[in-house]
Amino acid sequence: MINQAILLCAGRGSRLGINTENKPKPLTDVNGDTILENSIKNLIEFGVNRLVIVVGYKNEMIEKVLKEYEDTVDIVVINNKEWDVTNNLYSLYLARQYLKDETLLIEGDIFFDGKILKQVDMEEKNLLLASPLNELMEGAFVTAQNSKVTGFYSTKSNEHHNIDDPLKTLNIYKLSNDLCTYVKTELEKAVSQNKVNIYYETIFKKALKEGFSFEILKVEPELWMEIDDQYDLSLSEYIFSKTPHEQLKSQHGGYWRYPITDHALIYNFHFPPQELKNKMIDRFDNLLLNYPSSSKYFVKHLSKFLKVSEEQLLIANGVSEIIKVLPRIISSKVVLTRPSFNEYSNCFSNEQIINFDILEQNNFELDKGGLISTIKSANAKALILITPDNPTGKLINKTDIIDIYEETEQIGTNIIVDESFLDFSSKANETFLNELDKYPRIIVLKSMSKTFGIGGIRLGYAATANKELLENLYSEIPIWNINGFAEEFILNLPRYFKEYSKSCNLVRQETDELVNNLSGVKQLKVFSTDSNFILCKIKDCLINSNDFAEKLLINHSIYIKECSGKEMIDSEYFFRVSSRTAKENKELVSAIHYEIQKVAQQRAVLI
Repeated sequence: MINQAILLCAGRGSRLGINTENKPKPLTDVNGDTILENSIKNLIEFGVNRLVIVVGYKNEMIEKVLKEYEDTVDIVVINNKEWDVTNNLYSLYLARQYLKDETLLIEGDIFFDGKILKQVDMEEKNLLLASPLNELMEGAFVTAQNSKVTGFYSTKSNEHHNIDDPLKTLNIYKLSNDLCTYVKTELEKAVSQNKVNIYYETIFKKALKEGFSFEILKVEPELWMEIDDQYDLSLSEYIFSKTPHEQLKSQHGGYWRYPITDHALIYNFHFPPQELKNKMIDRFDNLLLNYPSSSKYFVKHLSKFLKVSEEQLLIANGVSEIIKVLPRIISSKVVLTRPSFNEYSNCFSNEQIINFDILEQNNFELDKGGLISTIKSANAKALILITPDNPTGKLINKTDIIDIYEETEQIGTNIIVDESFLDFSSKANETFLNELDKYPRIIVLKSMSKTFGIGGIRLGYAATANKELLENLYSEIPIWNINGFAEEFILNLPRYFKEYSKSCNLVRQETDELVNNLSGVKQLKVFSTDSNFILCKIKDCLINSNDFAEKLLINHSIYIKECSGKEMIDSEYFFRVSSRTAKENKELVSAIHYEIQKVAQQRAVLI
């Protein structure tokens, strides 16, 4: 039986900055619960009778918190007065008299789910809790064979880059009586030699060489966090959030840092090629240090790739930068189709907008005649079309856009054609980029972030033969609106035209397969798509899309885009999924099928 735990809580945690200026690191708050109290509550529930807690920085604050638990568990407080000039080996040395019997050893910066302790084996052996090491983790890690530790290492030496299957320690250990005796002796020896500024893992490493063994208990990474800095704290606030789905919906990106699969944001997973990535990695220092050129200077390099005159191009920090300035150059009425990308409707005033609904009953196909009538009756000077549309994935035929263009000649309607997803379509050749002179009232907008797989560096462009409009756009954006990484990407892009085309074709194939597989889920209405995302509707009001998306996130760590915020009939039952890799797409379909079947079965029981 494990009767006691030793918690090392002496450090300040200076890397947490302002968070630890006025309180010790273990009292850092994660969604309303401190790191220390999280550990105490989990240990009490586990059945520990004694907590030995080594304090140091602002010890009185921790001791005040501990008084609240004195009636529940035996608490021993040890004060490390040398906390600022020693390391965790010395803190453990101060608690050495309690190193006996079986003991849990826990660092004071670990926030964890109590499920972890329930997996701890009660047999007389040494346990080391660990998870697969990923790029967001740092500190002590181990190698293992047949569930036994074979070596102790640290990410500070970059050894993990050359090691297969490294495991990050949670800094939660179960020590047997024999190991406790050995560690106590080694602690006394180290302190007598004034080795007080090293880590206790040094002793574990020596113990391994001298015949002690450590069993590995593998822990899912989403069940714990070592909180060393603000980055770690931010991740912890998501991982241990009581409302993770609402948090993801509110932040509009950055999902890759969390232990989830993102089927909400739209990516090309087959571009850029590794060769291009490596070029940018090799030039990282210069890209970080130096100012980029103004976008007007290097627009010529993008023009070579697009085969569009540089006088007709403007490069932007994502197409959203262009969208935001549209109201400053369009003062007249503007016709918007809906449902569509909300950023367009959000940027214009309600007084400017004339909505034209595209209906599910027409399979979300554009009613060209109705749209022309709406434009004429309103005498609208601007129309925005997205092709393929978001979220429906429907392509607007180029011939239809040309008909609309010709029918609005007398009015002089400028038509903004957003082709952000067109390259994923089997009709990518229906772009207007090579006919700008023929249709001067057409302005092509495109987000490169999605189809080129570069969401992190933000690129987009506008293309038009309307020089006045283009100059008006230029006047509204900063001279340095593009960073050096984006510039470097564009400079290298022309030599990878074939690779880009191949990547888009592969995305098309994978998306078509995903459509076919989703269509096999009988509780869903799945709409055909010309992009790499798919609109789905939950039939018979079985469950609303927000609740369904939440189930996928909590039970399968899969995030999808629920469409209740779109202006469409029954929007609360629609959701959109984007295509990722073939393997991830299969896992998505399996999770959707499982969860919706479960809901259907529960409803059948109630009926």
